[in-house]
Amino acid sequence: TFDVVLNLGILYHLSDPLEALKRTRRVAQGLILLDTMLEQSREAVIGLRWEEPSDISDTATAGVVAWPSKAGVELMLRHVGLSAYSEIPVRTQDIPTSYYFGRRAAWLIRVGRSGPAIQVADSG
Repeated sequence: TFDVVLNLGILYHLSDPLEALKRTRRVAQGLILLDTMLEQSREAVIGLRWEEPSDISDTATAGVVAWPSKAGVELMLRHVGLSAYSEIPVRTQDIPTSYYFGRRAAWLIRVGRSGPAIQVADSG
């Protein structure tokens, strides 16, 4: 197991993001940093897309990939027993537009010890 596990930019390239979160949780004993593109919905949904491996930033093999909404990510976190988390706030416009416009988000997640959600200071 690892003290910190980075799950960055991979979730939305997979057909089963819930299984990926289960595996991430199994190897983490301290913190998880999760970053993913998001389906644009206020509901807890997963949008299915077809992705071809036409670029290094795409899936490794052609097939269905699943983009979760923000509420969908948080519902999956709850399902795998991760309730102590906080979305990392956008603090500047000097970031990729996908974060600024809510098409991508990141969370800091505590694993193991129960307790309140992680507090991420928002200076802006």
